[in-house]
Amino acid sequence: MSESLEAIAELIEGLGYFHGHRCPASLQGLRGGYFAMDLLNVSRAKDHELQAVVETGDNHFAGCFADGIQYSTGTTFGKGNISKNFLGRFAFTLIDPSTRKAVRVALRGERLLEFTESDFFKKRQRGVSPDNIPQSDIDFVISSVVNATDEELFTYRLINEYPIQKLPSSFEAVICSGCKEGVVASYVKVIEGKNYCNICANKILLG
Repeated sequence: MSESLEAIAELIEGLGYFHGHRCPASLQGLRGGYFAMDLLNVSRAKDHELQAVVETGDNHFAGCFADGIQYSTGTTFGKGNISKNFLGRFAFTLIDPSTRKAVRVALRGERLLEFTESDFFKKRQRGVSPDNIPQSDIDFVISSVVNATDEELFTYRLINEYPIQKLPSSFEAVICSGCKEGVVASYVKVIEGKNYCNICANKILLG
């Protein structure tokens, strides 16, 4: 990484707080995010300047990888500019909607296998919580990610015309006539001239 040791330490600390614990997979995602932004010559998204599609799926250790991508690129599930393909792969595509240029970045298979042979991974595989893993095991896998070059960690493929559809954001909300909670207007159903959220509307329509 080209950043100073102080900057790297700060990133790792911030990522650990965001993710909940320090681990190599989230750091690989963070490194991949910065690598993808460099390849596209773009900056971290403050709003919807970037979109991402992660290929991790759910319910396995690749989920940590997706957290690193969110933290580095600013594409987040809250903003709605990141989505999942359920493929179980340590890979993602970062897209610049303004140019329709994109890059798919994937963790090298050999790096993944090295990680799965580490003491850190074997302990996690046995159900040991991150808090109970020796610091030396954590430091070893973290340093293996920090000290590798982008090319040692990842493969990539540039895409010139990514098929993307940008949907407008909604800034209108109403009060549901049933539960009295606030609802984004585009999710409302109107029944006899009154606004209802989907849950209240279904109760009325289904009896």
